[in-house]
Amino acid sequence: MSIRRSLALAILLCVAMVPLRVLGAETAQDILDKLKAAADARAPKDIFQRGTMTIYSPSGYKRERELITYAKGYPSGSKDITFFLAPADLRGVAVLNWTYPDRDDDQWTYFPETERVRRVNANVQKQDVGDSDFSYEDTKLFNDVVSHSHKLGVGKILKRHDLVNGVPCTVIEFTPRAKDVTQYGRLILWVDRQDWTVRKIEFYDRGTGRLHKTLTVSDFITINKDPTPQKLEMVNAKAGTRTVLRFVETRYNQGLSDELFTQRSMRRGAPVMRGGF
Repeated sequence: MSIRRSLALAILLCVAMVPLRVLGAETAQDILDKLKAAADARAPKDIFQRGTMTIYSPSGYKRERELITYAKGYPSGSKDITFFLAPADLRGVAVLNWTYPDRDDDQWTYFPETERVRRVNANVQKQDVGDSDFSYEDTKLFNDVVSHSHKLGVGKILKRHDLVNGVPCTVIEFTPRAKDVTQYGRLILWVDRQDWTVRKIEFYDRGTGRLHKTLTVSDFITINKDPTPQKLEMVNAKAGTRTVLRFVETRYNQGLSDELFTQRSMRRGAPVMRGGF
């Protein structure tokens, strides 16, 4: 199983969707099957990423965060852990996720000032992470898009060809099936069929039907034959804010220990802060 999740931020694969409309001989399900197959073929065993998160207010004022993320795939799901390195008031804060293909995920947060690990419930997962425009749920949905999850809903092709930052993409719309799955009533994504990556997602509010957020994925580089994004930008149309996540270092297949993805590890702090993996 692939595991790219990035408060990154990580990401990946499982079931099938039923298309509502066919354009020519190709359906939304055909495209997503190919997206899943490509992700399966190049899925690394584990990932290390180091990056910065910049949060912009409506007036343009910005705040910076530095973070590192580790992720690892397992036969029954995946695990990832993120440590904040800066600013000083966030240093040592950690977020741990255990993701499963057939049930709700487990998630915990750790705050150094209280020295306590707290489980994150489903309602909190809909809230923004660290005052950014990314929520825990957004990260999960990004994974479900690539993983072809049955929880995401039914899909249909809107356009065969549309450009995102000059890259031709196929546009697919999703309508989630269950109201308790997500706060969004509709998702629209842009799939690059040259390298089989997701380049953009629009999230529409379930209640109003209006555009809530737009995620753009860009600055791809090839690492171990895997097209890897170096920039994720989430624009919150509702709040007038945006958050840019940039990865300055990405490493695959580092042989990460299972012990890293535990509550004990959250308390001990980031491995790079201790001088190694």
